[in-house]
Amino acid sequence: MINKKNKYAIAALSATSAICALGTSNIYADSKTGEVTAHSLNVRSGPSTSYNAIGGLSKGDKVDILSSKDGWYQIKYKSKDGWVSGDYITTKGSSNNSSTTGKKLVATWGVNVRTGGSTKYKIIGYIKKNSTVEMLGVASTGWYKVKLSDGTIGYSSNKYLKENNSNSGNNSNDSNNNVTVIDSLIATANLNVRSGTSTSNSIIGIVYKGDKVSIVERTNNNWYKVKLSNGKIGYCSSAYLKSQDELDSATNKPGSSNDISYSMQVKAYAYCTGTITATGTKPIFGKTIAVDPTIIPYGTRVYIPEFDKTFIAEDCGGGIKGNKIDIYMNTEKECLNWGVQNITIYILK
Repeated sequence: MINKKNKYAIAALSATSAICALGTSNIYADSKTGEVTAHSLNVRSGPSTSYNAIGGLSKGDKVDILSSKDGWYQIKYKSKDGWVSGDYITTKGSSNNSSTTGKKLVATWGVNVRTGGSTKYKIIGYIKKNSTVEMLGVASTGWYKVKLSDGTIGYSSNKYLKENNSNSGNNSNDSNNNVTVIDSLIATANLNVRSGTSTSNSIIGIVYKGDKVSIVERTNNNWYKVKLSNGKIGYCSSAYLKSQDELDSATNKPGSSNDISYSMQVKAYAYCTGTITATGTKPIFGKTIAVDPTIIPYGTRVYIPEFDKTFIAEDCGGGIKGNKIDIYMNTEKECLNWGVQNITIYILK
């Protein structure tokens, strides 16, 4: 039996615990409403993927947001409290959108418009180079929410959309210190850097095979505007500048159908934990997958078209049984973006 003195002590302890809990996250006086942007979204018992899934939501579902912590939202789910990743929730009246709404953006290169803020989403439109669009907000991924001239609303990469400044036409003599680098590519051959977009222009520098080159702008005639390590601005042929992904794909994908032993349908998950695989190797993104070794033996080379890469079966997992695989990724966010997908993989000879 709890006496009166102990009852007051328990009440005080409960109040203190509640205050401490309030200090760990942002609590909203009035719950905000959010909408799910992912096709399917796990609801978890805590604010990370390490917590158990207690349910799921579908695209377009509305949720009441109670608080936020570490990029996750606490919500009401079937009369219980749950947590969902903030990357896949849009909120009404978000403060980070109010200051950007109505701004005009110019495409520095042709760019796709998608239904969500990453390349995982469906393409619904296209913005031509130098076209202007209206900015409506910013997604949690950094992509811009935009409105096209035909009324289409979607998301485009912020790499290729810049604010339309009326004085931008006066910058023909580049202020090199203020140049924005939009990408970094690797030279696949020794390459001249020229003063213009033609081999008739003078050579102002050189980059060597294997050098990383800072890309300032993608022109429309197969040349890149680049910034050299000494600060000089010039132009290089795009034919000899490739991303690391492009170089990896060229060496990892099967050369022909003769390289393929057979294909199979699998349910593909993603993970980012662990420092050593079941076969004693270090897990590497773009190489390591976990398998059921009774279905796909360790050491098997597996081509996955979604990544255009060849992986090695070198790990296993307690839940990976039958036609299931687990793809190693670098971050929790990448795992969330991938989710669970039904895909076709190719077992190589």
